[in-house]
Amino acid sequence: MSTRLETSLSELKSWLEGQTEHLLAPIQVKAEKLLGEMRKAHGELIEACKMLVESSRREIERRNMRTFKRAQALNKL
Repeated sequence: MSTRLETSLSELKSWLEGQTEHLLAPIQVKAEKLLGEMRKAHGELIEACKMLVESSRREIERRNMRTFKRAQALNKL
């Protein structure tokens, strides 16, 4: 048999949070951890890209033909 529960709309949000908090809290903690890891990896990727662009800029200035074309292609990105 199903039970009928009546609650006012003003109390609905707090009631839902109370009913689902024990289920969603661990998921939210894990999601925040993963988001932090992704932000860290994104920051590291940005730093690596900056380093590559700076290195390619220096190679273009040197006009070393061995690496000039690769450096030029990188700067197009």
